[in-house]
Amino acid sequence: MTTLPSLFVLGSPRSGTTVFRLMLTSHPEICIPPECGFALWLAARHAGAPFPEATDAFLDDVARSKKFETWELSREALAEEVARHPPGSYPEATGCVYRAYARKRGRPGAILGDKNNFYVDHVDTLRAVFPDARVHWITRDPRDVFCSWRDLGARKIDQAYAPQLATDPNEFCSTWLKAHVAMETAHDHFGGRLLHIRYEDLATRPEKVLTRCCDHLDLRFDPEMLNFHSRSDEPIDFLAWKEKTTSPINASMVGRHHTDLPAADRTRIEQSLGPAMEALGYL
Repeated sequence: MTTLPSLFVLGSPRSGTTVFRLMLTSHPEICIPPECGFALWLAARHAGAPFPEATDAFLDDVARSKKFETWELSREALAEEVARHPPGSYPEATGCVYRAYARKRGRPGAILGDKNNFYVDHVDTLRAVFPDARVHWITRDPRDVFCSWRDLGARKIDQAYAPQLATDPNEFCSTWLKAHVAMETAHDHFGGRLLHIRYEDLATRPEKVLTRCCDHLDLRFDPEMLNFHSRSDEPIDFLAWKEKTTSPINASMVGRHHTDLPAADRTRIEQSLGPAMEALGYL
């Protein structure tokens, strides 16, 4: 029985983090709910509190957290999970919430995980709260990422949680480079517990990459991971900007910058991010 979240999926927005989450959570021994973020949002308020005495106040705050409503978990379901395994710490309290979701999905004993692009800016806190966690960090060629940011910026999506991403190449480069530095920091923090994968490899050789991920978690690869699109738990409203998660992964978006990105923007990104891109194999 897993008592706390032990796997975190990180990466810059539009780098394939959602598809990657869906692939991982399609494994019968892994459960990673849709993006929420309460585990770090509430840490400042509750991480030092005495548990289980602080559990009710913690669960009240969880229930009020933005995006938590997309999990479709009642306050009663959370209380029932806490009654089964009273938490003795903040990480264990968060584990009760994730396990309530896993129980709803029929996998209460699964490895509990979390996926959030927001955590990229808070790897120090992530390590402090969950020092023994494993991290799967996905990167994608920043030129292709910027294509996606531009596409999304040009669309009118009437959804409260639709991402707001930079469409200026200079602002994009600054944001992407900050995430790259955060990944290097995470490498220092988590050592061998951090696994870096590239979206390009996942898209072209999904079984090979997912087998590496399973090995990292001491699991066997399960073919259902490739069938993620038919068993998605992604909230319907989020599909307005995550529509590609409803189809099998393919390499059609790999290298799209060659045709979809203006030459000036491509040059600007390569000049600004050249060393980091080279280190990741993108130049």
